[in-house]
Amino acid sequence: MQSIKGQSWSVSLDSVEEVLLLLIWFFSPILIPFAISKFFTPIYSTRYTISATAAMYLLAAKGISTFTRKKVLYSLVIVIALLSLPGLQHYYTHDVKQQWRETANFIESNSQANDIIFICSYNGQKPFDYYYEGHLKRFGVDRHVDEASEIVSAIDDAITQKERLWLVLWHARESPIRDYVMDRFGKDSIVLEKEFVAIEVYLFATS
Repeated sequence: MQSIKGQSWSVSLDSVEEVLLLLIWFFSPILIPFAISKFFTPIYSTRYTISATAAMYLLAAKGISTFTRKKVLYSLVIVIALLSLPGLQHYYTHDVKQQWRETANFIESNSQANDIIFICSYNGQKPFDYYYEGHLKRFGVDRHVDEASEIVSAIDDAITQKERLWLVLWHARESPIRDYVMDRFGKDSIVLEKEFVAIEVYLFATS
């Protein structure tokens, strides 16, 4: 295998076409999902925009390289580094990832045989199932559903012959499902509640 020692790479953005390509690359993963979510069905999620980061770095490098004076260039790099520190400090000192493992463990540790799990998001059911090792039946529904009859039907199907309902909300603080369950069973029926990163968990006594 040829050694890569001594090899070097360079990126040159000398033409308008190259910069235009990077701009299209940068904006497409952001604007296209946003437009689809706005006019058709919600699909936008910030984590899906990660594919635009390489284009952003190249554009930023192109912009920085236009400064020829070393003092200005070094000052700009220092400013960028300082502006990045608060975000890095928060990322490395706080839990920022969705805590599906902790959610699954919490439910597993506090569940009973006659419980049912209702996950308010089809997208959330897959990561939950990955970590959940219990045997309770799981129901799922789209977190954006707002048809009253559909919500009632989904909850009725879930709690049939069950004494307690685990409601798992993923990015659904304003969900009509949450409001419906709260109104139907009442806040006094809440046995347990726990908030994780991006996830809320409630245990309701349904009987």
